[in-house]
Amino acid sequence: MNKKSKSGSSLFLYRFDHVGSFSVSDLASSGPLEMMKIVLSRIMGYDVAKRLGSCHADDLFYLFRLSIHKTHALTLRYFSTSHFRSSSSEYPLKFLGDSDDEAMSRLLVDLWVHFAQHGIPTSDKNIWKEAVSSSDYVHLNRGSITPSRLDDQEKARRNLWDDISKSIYKFR
Repeated sequence: MNKKSKSGSSLFLYRFDHVGSFSVSDLASSGPLEMMKIVLSRIMGYDVAKRLGSCHADDLFYLFRLSIHKTHALTLRYFSTSHFRSSSSEYPLKFLGDSDDEAMSRLLVDLWVHFAQHGIPTSDKNIWKEAVSSSDYVHLNRGSITPSRLDDQEKARRNLWDDISKSIYKFR
């Protein structure tokens, strides 16, 4: 029997392990001046990534793009199939640095669009099956998905964070 949410909907779990040319971990491990240097360097096309690993919310850089509007306001838009399509009043800020980043972005957008339209996150080349248990997930890395199961070390790490959250927030 497939694992279902409380509402009875199917569950699709993923682990984003793509270490790209820009990461929240780069920013989180930096002071304010270094943070500005990283962002400005990335905007200008220089790869200054520390490659510390993927971090919570890194997948958002692959789903959405920032651009500066002619009014100097930052705008956030989802990637379309023709990446970085902008109106004449917008100037895209390109955070994705290489072909692996672009492939990862295309895959994520395809999966999320298909999920929004059909309720199943699948692309032409990649099939993502429902989670049968909370240990089942897909591994997203370098523009591909690989079915995986949690190993003992990952289970121990997940249990540790579950225990911490239960003790702090008294969740059950």
